[in-house]
Amino acid sequence: MKLIEVINAIAKLPDSDKVNIKGKFYTTVDKRLQVFRRTFGEDARVSTEVIYNDLERVVVKATITIYQDGQWREIGNDYAEEFRGQGMVNKTSALENCCTSAIG
Repeated sequence: MKLIEVINAIAKLPDSDKVNIKGKFYTTVDKRLQVFRRTFGEDARVSTEVIYNDLERVVVKATITIYQDGQWREIGNDYAEEFRGQGMVNKTSALENCCTSAIG
């Protein structure tokens, strides 16, 4: 199955393609999406929906669907929440950061 290919390809990425966070190597969302797209091409959709967005907080839902057996099938979804005043990134880019977190 293609999804297993994606998981294995991400697991096999060299540490040089990852970010070192407190001594542990982390595959960033952009790298994971690159592998996902390389494998699925146009047979996949990654969508986000803003659930809540005000001056203090942002909540986003991400949904992943793939085209399989002649139809679109949802294979996963998740939510992320960010607070605009927490951390340098969220002070200027909370919505973008929240979308990326939800997709990740």
